[in-house]
Amino acid sequence: MSFQNPPKARGKPPRLPDLRVWHPKQPCRYHGLLERELQALRDLLEVAHNTVVSQNIEEVLPVILRDAMRLLRTPAGSIALYNSCDQKMELEVHAGLSDAFVAKKRWKVKPGGLTHRILVENEILVIEDTAQAVFFTNPLAHAEGIRSLIAVPLRSQRRLVGILYLDDFVPRTFSEELVRLLPIYASLAAMCIDNARLFADAQRLACRDGLTELYNRRQLETALVREVDRAKRHGNHFTIVMLDLDDFKRINDRYGHCTGDQVLREVAQAFRQATRDSDIPCRYGGDEFVAILPGVRPAEGSELASRLCRQIGDHLTEVLRKDGIEPPTLSAGIVSFPEHGRDAGELLERVDTLLFEAKRSGKNRIVAQKV
Repeated sequence: MSFQNPPKARGKPPRLPDLRVWHPKQPCRYHGLLERELQALRDLLEVAHNTVVSQNIEEVLPVILRDAMRLLRTPAGSIALYNSCDQKMELEVHAGLSDAFVAKKRWKVKPGGLTHRILVENEILVIEDTAQAVFFTNPLAHAEGIRSLIAVPLRSQRRLVGILYLDDFVPRTFSEELVRLLPIYASLAAMCIDNARLFADAQRLACRDGLTELYNRRQLETALVREVDRAKRHGNHFTIVMLDLDDFKRINDRYGHCTGDQVLREVAQAFRQATRDSDIPCRYGGDEFVAILPGVRPAEGSELASRLCRQIGDHLTEVLRKDGIEPPTLSAGIVSFPEHGRDAGELLERVDTLLFEAKRSGKNRIVAQKV
């Protein structure tokens, strides 16, 4: 992710008062040092204010990078986040760098390598001239023409978050006052990244089912209202398929609830694979699943529902029989808009009735609303 115009902070950060200092022996030197320190603190306060105003990770990262580049006055930079599961870094945001340099989005953290040292030792790396640093052997950075850089480890509550890189294309000496402030800024940046991630997780959990990771019932109802409104405006059609596992209680009673949960997760996985990117697969509750299929008319609905049930059934057979578990069959009901209902509530009620008819008439079958 590169950035052009990241969001501006709302409001104004607090201002530090102007300071005039006189020293009897070295008034000019002492005054100049304090002025530089004070200006650095002003800059840090401003970038800190900009950083904490957003909880969206896609907004936070560009602001962190932009303000860090401004603070250290570098023409280029990037932020790579660390994934502890596979021990890889992933480039998330960058500026001032060529397409060739940022083409590699993920790389492994090698034990003993420079990235590993930065993360583990938790120390800022400052290189004033890469041509003179014999330990710096990154061929991509040399080809890019990076001649000086600062790598700032990002940690939050002792947990590795990533690395902030600030680059220049000429050898240079970085301001000691600003470098001393970087650990403070790095801690703040890491905390903001962590908070943004927690916020994103909370949003995801609010609309996702915890077991299957499919959209939950609340999100289904919201999406269905939205699809009805969109279809009315544009004269479109869509179909709803409601699936149910036949005799799912038998699996829980015979194999236990942990196995039952496994079956539901496998259904969800097959459900996602069998639907299109534009479809909306959801867990309606218990062992019931619903898919909203935009653009699908009634004539196509039965065919698609049959394919869904077949693919899910094939997946369950392949996975569960390896563990000696007899896979359940599926029943389904199908309705379409606008043919079978005028609003979201009416459509859900109707498709639920059709699913009940499929179960009552022998299970392992699909019942579609007649036009």
